[in-house]
Amino acid sequence: SGSCTPLSSRQALHSKRYIVWMLSRGEPLLKKQVSSRDVPGKLYCLWVIILLMLSGVILLADQLAQLRNGRRKFQREEAQLQIYMSEWKRDRELWASPHQLGLGSGEVKLAEPVREQALQLQLWKQYGDPASMYSKRNALMAALLGKLSPKRVFDFSVGDGPLFAQVAFSEKLVRASIRQWVHAEASRPALLYAFLALDNGLLIAAPDRDLDTAILLQPPEWDLKLPWSRSTTMQSHRVALEIVEVDMANPTRLVEAADLSRFDTFVAASFGNYGSDLEILAKLPPNSQFVFSVPNFDDPAHAHVFHDETHIRQRYGSALEISSVQALQTQGEKSGFFIVSGIVKEKS
Repeated sequence: SGSCTPLSSRQALHSKRYIVWMLSRGEPLLKKQVSSRDVPGKLYCLWVIILLMLSGVILLADQLAQLRNGRRKFQREEAQLQIYMSEWKRDRELWASPHQLGLGSGEVKLAEPVREQALQLQLWKQYGDPASMYSKRNALMAALLGKLSPKRVFDFSVGDGPLFAQVAFSEKLVRASIRQWVHAEASRPALLYAFLALDNGLLIAAPDRDLDTAILLQPPEWDLKLPWSRSTTMQSHRVALEIVEVDMANPTRLVEAADLSRFDTFVAASFGNYGSDLEILAKLPPNSQFVFSVPNFDDPAHAHVFHDETHIRQRYGSALEISSVQALQTQGEKSGFFIVSGIVKEKS
């Protein structure tokens, strides 16, 4: 009759707490509970301790293997992201600091006059505040984008900063598929907003956070060197984030410096602000996805205004296989937007 308490195989193999306890108290237990004449009891306790030690070794080996596999996965993904971030830039010298030819590189300092311009813009209050119609537009666009499972996104903006990107990264479906996100902007104050949002893990997917206040709190020496990039983790994979200074009003020059065919999805939250909208659309690679919004109201910033879906299809239907047009108009307000998605057609 052994004097050790019997231990089930399930407990022996799966109870980490019991493993630690038994390994630390196994010898005292033998001395205390098993007499020198109780040979079967001694052998039983010894067998249990050996089994627990083997279980601990197996668990440790499994954890080490998981760590090694995780590190290899991280290294593979980081290597792939480096390829993503370099292969779409045709002319490396043009994209390198110091600033050359007004495209893609340079340094933006949070100092006069850019600081004052950024503070006066109050981009978050205009385009990010949850109560604004722009915030509702961004949310509808982000939900639509998530359904498309985008992998490599080129997001071009015309002064409204990263507010759409923040909303997009708060969408679970977008985070699940995205591997690269490039934010292109020509407005230097808006570029600072993009840097603030995309460089901060607490802000990148938090569209309700007040970026106007956050930028006010940044020290004077805080600045942005372009082109900017970093990688971060979203869900279980790594994602490349980039900010480039690009004036999409001159798309011909952009395609000379960039291989846009590397991207599968393009996004423009303020596409109606571009006078060269048809020229931009003509430069997007065939079979890529394009999600954009256009306004239905007059404003000095709007180059094009659309009052119905028919008008949108007439203007863009020859270059874009339009799959969806959604009207967004808050009740009681005259101003609103159309959210459009489609596939870029082959060039004829």
